[in-house]
Amino acid sequence: MKVLFINHLPGLAGAERVLLDLLIEFQKKYKMTFRVVVPAKGDFSSALEKLSIEYVVIPYGWWAGSLHDYERESPATYEINQKAVWDIKKEIESYKPDLVYSNTMVNPWGAFACAMTGTKHIWGIHEFGERDHRLVFHLGLPLTLKLIDAFSDAVITNSLAVKRSVENYISPEKLHQYYYSMEVTRVHPNSKEHFFDKPNALKLLTLGTILPSKGQLDVVKALALLQNRDIQLAIVGAPSDEKYLEKIRHYIARYKLKNKVIIHQFTQNPMQAILQSDMFILSSYCEAFGRVVLENMLLGKMVIGTNTGGTPEMIITGKTGFLYTPGDVKQLANLIAYCDDNRAKIAQFGKNAQYWVKTTFTKQRYYGNIYKTFCQVIESPPQSRKPESFFELLAMGVLETRKKRKSRDKVMEKIHQLNNELHMLQASGVISTGVANKMRKELREITSDLLVD
Repeated sequence: MKVLFINHLPGLAGAERVLLDLLIEFQKKYKMTFRVVVPAKGDFSSALEKLSIEYVVIPYGWWAGSLHDYERESPATYEINQKAVWDIKKEIESYKPDLVYSNTMVNPWGAFACAMTGTKHIWGIHEFGERDHRLVFHLGLPLTLKLIDAFSDAVITNSLAVKRSVENYISPEKLHQYYYSMEVTRVHPNSKEHFFDKPNALKLLTLGTILPSKGQLDVVKALALLQNRDIQLAIVGAPSDEKYLEKIRHYIARYKLKNKVIIHQFTQNPMQAILQSDMFILSSYCEAFGRVVLENMLLGKMVIGTNTGGTPEMIITGKTGFLYTPGDVKQLANLIAYCDDNRAKIAQFGKNAQYWVKTTFTKQRYYGNIYKTFCQVIESPPQSRKPESFFELLAMGVLETRKKRKSRDKVMEKIHQLNNELHMLQASGVISTGVANKMRKELREITSDLLVD
């Protein structure tokens, strides 16, 4: 079997680590040769080089961006993307793969090249897109998903939550859901890096990019409600939003939490941070399926996570950890206090979590199912696709999207202001947590409607 993989970023984030693990396993245990297409050189291509995996660089962008990201929609960007389709087509004709696999939903160029060459295509979806990364798809999410269906022989999702979010648009016979396999390969036992400086404290950890959707500030606010307890939090991750990082620092200073919160903006040893902690907190407002949760569990750590996205599929409440409502600082503080009062249970929860991951998220299930799907697609009858008019359709969609955004951006700004005011009212006790959560839910629904519209 010969496969061409298409990746969307040059870096080494979650989706890239999943793909890298997949390639390593295929390289070791399966009769397969493969090559990877990347948009630029970076940490991901460096990792491929170390593994002696072939790759080719073809520049391209996405068919999605943030609410204020107009650069990706410029004519120059679309010229690059159109050229990328032809370059990938040439690569397919030269390499002659049995199928092409596109990693994540933001990069369709490999799919369109497959349509031009009659090559089988599989799409891997690791994200919601709008709900988790706040992306706006240039054609709108419904049409985007319909095109993903039309230009794929199979679609593989990483969680039931993601599968449910796309199942109204993807043909059921094409749609698959497989949980990642997980093993720890990045532990450096001789590392001298220290993430905590209070040996007797309950050590909490957040791990991941520092930005509003990850909710690190909520954990800091929860600690402010637990001033009299011996608890310390390590926030480990690179800041993607400097204003948000400054907001966290300001809150730490305002509530005198300097001895309770330590921020590590860079580390080469994320697994050491896990090993030094007592428990992990996933405070994200929506995660499709956070690998970091499984990494912590595999190292024997209990997890408190938000009751949204794919996270509830990973945490067994009262056995491997707890779930709480995103943004509910008081509920989170109560759970942390419970763990502080019952520290012996933390270790037992961690053992339960480790067993759960080792027996549920196995290599045989994940890699075996992926390989089986690859084989089924290769053996299936070819589909007829017509890619010729795609770029005209995309251009029309972008123009329409821009018209809508001028008015929508103003509404989004107002919603953001209302969210901030809501936090202030709740913190000052003017409104109850229940009322605040109800209002937050309504604001999220309005935001969701605006994004999909």
